[in-house]
Amino acid sequence: MTSVRAAMRAQTQKELDDNTKLYLLRNRLEPKKDGEGFTQVTFLLRHYLKVANAAHRQSLTRLILSCHPLALERLRHTEHRRPKIPRDMRLCRFCKVHIESPEHALLECAGNEDIMALRTEFTNKLEYELPQWDLVKNLDPVNRLRTLIAERDTIGLLAKFTHEVIALYEATPVLIPSLPLDWVIARYERSTSGNMIVS
Repeated sequence: MTSVRAAMRAQTQKELDDNTKLYLLRNRLEPKKDGEGFTQVTFLLRHYLKVANAAHRQSLTRLILSCHPLALERLRHTEHRRPKIPRDMRLCRFCKVHIESPEHALLECAGNEDIMALRTEFTNKLEYELPQWDLVKNLDPVNRLRTLIAERDTIGLLAKFTHEVIALYEATPVLIPSLPLDWVIARYERSTSGNMIVS
C-alpha cells in the first residue's frame, strides 16, 4: 500500500511539474514538521487556502491555478469564432507591450496608474512585514511571485493585492490582436472546401 501511495504522489507531482499552466506551483517546498529545513510535499492543505477573506482567497487560488481572466489564459482557447492566440501575442491590455501573465499584471505592468498605486502600497507593506524583501524584490518576476506565494506571514496581503489587481483587469476588455491574413485565408479555405462544386 505504501508503494501505491508513493507512486500516486510521484505521478501527481510529475503531472504538476509537466503542466505549463501550473508553472506557479512548480518546485513548492514546505517546512518540515521538525522545523529543520524544507521538503517537497505533493498533497497538503496549502496555507493560501486558509486566507480568511473568501473573495481574496478565491482570486489568489484562481491565479495560482491559471483559472484567471488575464490574456495568458483567456486567449489560450478559442472563443466566439476567435482562434487560439499564440502566446507571444497575448499582450497586456494596459501596457500593450508584454505578455499579460500573473507576474506581469501583479509585479511589472506600468500601463495603469491604479495598478501601480496598489503595487506601491503592497510593496511598502512587504518592506515592513517581510524581513527578506530586499532579497525577494531582486528575483526575476516568476520566482518573485512564487516566493511571495510561499510566504505564510504575508499571504493575506498578496491575496488582497491579487484580488484588487484582477478586478482592474476584469473592468477593462482583453486586448485581442488582429489575426494574420494567412490565418484568415486558411480559415476561409477550410470553411468553403466542403461546398466546392466539381464540374
